[in-house]
Amino acid sequence: MTYRFNPFTGKLDRVDRSPWVNVSDSIAATSSKTVDTFASSAFESLKYMITVFNTDNTDYKTLELSVLNNNGNYKESVSGRLRGGPLSIDVDTNNNAGTFELVITNNNTYEVEVRLSRLLLV
Repeated sequence: MTYRFNPFTGKLDRVDRSPWVNVSDSIAATSSKTVDTFASSAFESLKYMITVFNTDNTDYKTLELSVLNNNGNYKESVSGRLRGGPLSIDVDTNNNAGTFELVITNNNTYEVEVRLSRLLLV
């Protein structure tokens, strides 16, 4: 964690220099949603830490997704549990005209919340 002196307030301000990008979103019941997008040319590989949970926090899934970009052809590797228990999701990647898309499908009859952190490895 890094701090810098703010001459206007006379206090130290926290400066977040983390390379991780955080995203939060909700996905309606039995639907898919693109939860993250950016230019395919921005990375050679990337890593996601993803948590999906139902809105009353009684079930959740965590997983790590690594993606290799081979000229717009993505190769994925997933660690963690996508299915099991009542909560069920699918995770896909797409190349849409040079734009990377992370798509999460909610296979449940209730809304789910998604929290993810992304690290681009260039």
